[in-house]
Amino acid sequence: MPTRVPEKPGDRVDSRAAARSSAPFPFILLTATAIACLLGAFWDGWWWVALLLCVATAFQGVLDRSRRSRSLSVQQTDHDMLVDLSQAARDAAPMLGGIVAAPSRDDPGQVLRFARDALAMLSDERDTLRKVLDSVGEPILVTDPRGAVRLWNHAAETFLGRGSVRLVGRTIDELFTSADLVALHARASRGEPAHATVRLARATGARSYEVTATPVEWSLSRADPGDSVDPSASAAVVTLRDITELASASQVQTDFVANASHELRTPLSSIRGAVETLIDDSDDPVLRGRLHRMIATNVGRLEELIRDLLDLSRLDAPDADRDRSPVPIATLVNALATDFLPACERRSLELRFDIDPRLRSIIADSRLIDLILRNLIENAVKYANEGTTIRVVAEAVHAQGGESAPWDARLTVIDRGPGIPLAAQPRIFERFYQADPSRSGGTTSRGTGLGLAIVKNAVDALGGSIRLESVWMQGTTMIVDLPACVPAPTRRPADPAENAGHAA
Repeated sequence: MPTRVPEKPGDRVDSRAAARSSAPFPFILLTATAIACLLGAFWDGWWWVALLLCVATAFQGVLDRSRRSRSLSVQQTDHDMLVDLSQAARDAAPMLGGIVAAPSRDDPGQVLRFARDALAMLSDERDTLRKVLDSVGEPILVTDPRGAVRLWNHAAETFLGRGSVRLVGRTIDELFTSADLVALHARASRGEPAHATVRLARATGARSYEVTATPVEWSLSRADPGDSVDPSASAAVVTLRDITELASASQVQTDFVANASHELRTPLSSIRGAVETLIDDSDDPVLRGRLHRMIATNVGRLEELIRDLLDLSRLDAPDADRDRSPVPIATLVNALATDFLPACERRSLELRFDIDPRLRSIIADSRLIDLILRNLIENAVKYANEGTTIRVVAEAVHAQGGESAPWDARLTVIDRGPGIPLAAQPRIFERFYQADPSRSGGTTSRGTGLGLAIVKNAVDALGGSIRLESVWMQGTTMIVDLPACVPAPTRRPADPAENAGHAA
């Protein structure tokens, strides 16, 4: 608390001395009154004149005393204000870090200059605080002990859709309809830090916010006059951080772990049951053969799941190295045709490759290109109707740029299966998501639900895009566009033997 400086003996003005040293009654009135009294002693008519002059003299004296009293009061008030202001300035100087020198208590001009400089510095500090708050992209609101908003940033104005005029003095329960958020602020007003995740309705839909309410000290002297403020109430700083995407990613991770655990548990349970039956020394050769096939099938499912999980793990690694080297299309096509030949023969499918003569190679990570085509073809083989043709089209697409600029590559896989229902299409690239199992064309093969998710991640890693076109009961077309990965085609035609292949 500021301490008052003891006054010097000459600081305060003595009103009685000032009164004694003030001007006497007007000399003319006194002289006239004396003359009138002398004349009244000889002539009776002058007594009335003397009486009137006496009244006028007395009235003038009263007026003079009133003026002197007011003048002394004003002088005393000014003197007291100067002493108080001087002392306040000297007390504030250390808190201002020496930026503004403490004034002399005997120099009114120096005191006023100090007050002006201090106000200017405080104004600059407030502007700096405003800029700092506005630089934060998350809404921040500061409320007084009444719960009224006193300070905020630009993000809060945008969030609430209110300008500064419509924010000042508003209480938290007037600005928010969420009971959870109002309760958090109420806890902070009682001096208890509060933190929770709150769902708030927005124009684009409900979103999740991490709300933190922190109590802070607030001087009661800053309250508006006439306000009844609870002395135990605290001011509060309320911050809101949008964690919708973070919560969604966390939920995806949780679902992924749960789905992976389920997918691993299912074949393991089948294998365990078959092994326990075999341990009982069943002599039925038919049963033993069926159990052997069951074990082999589920081991294959485990291998496929582990392979897909490893592929996804490598694709998700932020520091994964991406090799960009020419991938010969002819070599890739021949390898895919050979690998899928047995599966196509089992379902009487024809796998046909249509390769653009201008597309001799793709400059990209060969492993990612193989993942994309292998998973798309595997999906098509699994769901295509028996006896139909699966087409794989690879073409060079001219991109914007000069004649020597790289072209884009477009990879398309077309099957004639039952198609993907329209309602399932937005989720088809999610991990472990599987559309209606009945669309598998009667095959007993059940996938992991990771194939298209792997394709999507691989395409994203190459900076490309993927889209699908599917009509129910007519088939599905998957289209992958990879930018600037094809060397500018030359005029020399490619060898036809390198441009086409098929597996039937």
